[in-house]
Amino acid sequence: MPGASHQADLELAPAERSLVARLRNAAASPEPASGTQRPSVDLRAGLFPVGDQAPHPSCVAFAVTALCEFHHGRTRKLSERYLHHKTAAAAVNPAAGMRLASAFATLRDHGICGADLWPYDPVSWVSGDPGHPPAAADADARRYRLRAAQPVAPGDVMAIKRLLAGDTEHRGTPVAVGLALLDGIQEDPAFHKGGRLRLPDEARDARFGHAMLLVGYLDDEALPGGGFFIARNSWGETWAAGNGTAPGHALIAYDYARTCIYEAMAGEAMPRSDGATNDGGLAAAPPAGLHRASVRLDHETRDETGSLLRAGSWALRIRGGIYRDTPRNRRLADLP
Repeated sequence: MPGASHQADLELAPAERSLVARLRNAAASPEPASGTQRPSVDLRAGLFPVGDQAPHPSCVAFAVTALCEFHHGRTRKLSERYLHHKTAAAAVNPAAGMRLASAFATLRDHGICGADLWPYDPVSWVSGDPGHPPAAADADARRYRLRAAQPVAPGDVMAIKRLLAGDTEHRGTPVAVGLALLDGIQEDPAFHKGGRLRLPDEARDARFGHAMLLVGYLDDEALPGGGFFIARNSWGETWAAGNGTAPGHALIAYDYARTCIYEAMAGEAMPRSDGATNDGGLAAAPPAGLHRASVRLDHETRDETGSLLRAGSWALRIRGGIYRDTPRNRRLADLP
């Protein structure tokens, strides 16, 4: 089954288990899902394709590395291996598992080098020798830092949505979360097929934690809690291929997020550039002569073929994807 070889990365501490239990009790009367916010946000266009951590405890590094890549305009693939190595080296008790706050501290103090210098290598973990970064890595890492972090109260769905959506002064930003996986979820084929996380009717223990990167949301009053978050996982692009919305991503119902997120952090606030919107660096309102689906890119973005489109160029946004502006793709955009 897809994802079966991937396991949650850490055992939750008693305080975190207790927090999840308290959040479940508090979720009996949840706040309205949407309020005056946008009903949907999708920042996936500002990110590289989903990676695969393989059966190793590096989900925090994958989530936070992707966030850093977003903040640096997806100009270069960065090294999850370097972030994991530096964060683990600074840990008092590495066996206790990695937390988001520790990885953010590494990005603040050291940064992260490019993946071309030190690529992710699952084989090194299997051999028991993860190795050491090359000599040039530390100097390169200082070019890619997150100098500040925005912590979010556990289970605060509205605060997370505000960060994802942005506002008139700041662009939307993904949010890294530590999430409890309740008993039985890891063995549920439906979870691995569709990536859907919904709160079960019966109370279950929260024993294990896993990190993901929230990259969007969709309000829908017909769904549990009033909608769901789109969560970038690190189990490869074929995981959850059956969800029909975002293969490689989990779809986390708001009620599950409200109950089971025990840690959440975003990067520093990103001032809005002229014409930018909340859609991962895409600008709207094309001038006369362009297609109605045209969007302007305020940073380099990959199109449907994986090719890079320059910052400042126009492309087509078709059903959530970014396409090169060609006659064929314009006809595709006009299809119902």
